[in-house]
Amino acid sequence: MKSSYSYNTKSYVVYDCNTKSVIMGDNINEVSLIASTTKILTCIVALENADIYKKILITKEDTLIEGSKVYVREGETFTLLDLLYGLMLRSGNDCANAIARCTVDDYDRFIYLMNEKCKALGMKNSTFENPSGLDSKNENRSTSYEMALLMSYCMTNDYFKEISSCHFKYISSQEGTKYYLKNKDKSVLNDERFIAGKTGYTKKSGRILVNYASAYSRNVVIVTINDSNDWQNHQKYLNSLEKYVDYNIISKGEYQISGQNIYIEVPKDIKIPFLKNEIDKYTYVLDINNNYLEIYYNGLFICKYGVKIMTFDT
Repeated sequence: MKSSYSYNTKSYVVYDCNTKSVIMGDNINEVSLIASTTKILTCIVALENADIYKKILITKEDTLIEGSKVYVREGETFTLLDLLYGLMLRSGNDCANAIARCTVDDYDRFIYLMNEKCKALGMKNSTFENPSGLDSKNENRSTSYEMALLMSYCMTNDYFKEISSCHFKYISSQEGTKYYLKNKDKSVLNDERFIAGKTGYTKKSGRILVNYASAYSRNVVIVTINDSNDWQNHQKYLNSLEKYVDYNIISKGEYQISGQNIYIEVPKDIKIPFLKNEIDKYTYVLDINNNYLEIYYNGLFICKYGVKIMTFDT
C-alpha cells in the first residue's frame, strides 16, 4: 500500500532510556516513512527468533533486491550473525531479504513477527511491510517517538548492542569470500559518546537517523526524521543535556483529584529530566479508562505511568 503523501514531516525526539521519558522533541507522534532504520526491528526480531549461527543460503532473489547492498553472491552461505552485521553496518538490503526469508523459514511470517514486536513494545502507530525500508513497492511507517522506544529496547540485547556499535567488520561466507563492512553512521565513528545507531534514506522519506548515546550521566536515544542536518543536530541535542536535571515531580502516595471523589495511588516516585525552574510548565492528564497518568511539557508528551485509580461514593 502506498502513502498519500510524498514527503515526511520533519520531527525529532530525545528519549531518556533510564526514566523512559521524552526530554525534548517536535512532532514526535507524526507517522512517517522510516527507510533503512527499519533494519533495527529486522535485527532484533532475527536475534530473538533464531540461532545466530544458523546457516543461510543466498538466493538469486536476494541479490536482485534494489538499493544499498553488501553484494553477497548467489549460492554463498553465511551465518545469521554475519548477515546481521551486513544488515546494520552496510545497510544491506540483500542481507535483509535473506534474513527475513530464512530466520523463521517464511518471509511473510517474519514480517508478521516484526509487527507483533511493535505491538508488544507499544508502537501503536507503526506498520512494517518489508525488512529493508525500501518504499517503492510497499512501505514501513513509524514515529520518532516509537523508533526511540524500539532502539531503547534493542540496546538491552547484548548481540544487538555489539552489532550496532561496531565500527568495522570483515565477514566471510562459508565458501571463503570476505566482505569488508564499515558503519555508515558517522556519529558512531567520530564521537565516542554515540554508542550505536542506524541511518536511513530514500527520496520519499528524507534522511533518518537513530542514535543511542551517553552523556552527562544519561543514556538517550535521539531520532531525527527528514532532517538534512541530522549529524550536527544529534550533537546539538546531546550537548543540550547538560542543562537538564532529574526532578521528583510526583512522590509515591495517594492523591485526591481536586473537586472529585477520585483518588490515584502512585506506586513509586516519578522522576524525569527537566530544565531548571520550569516545573510550572508541566501538566498532568489522568486516563481513567486505562489507569495511566500522562505528563506533558508545554503540550509535548513526556511519559506515562501506571497508577491505581479509586472512586468513593459521597
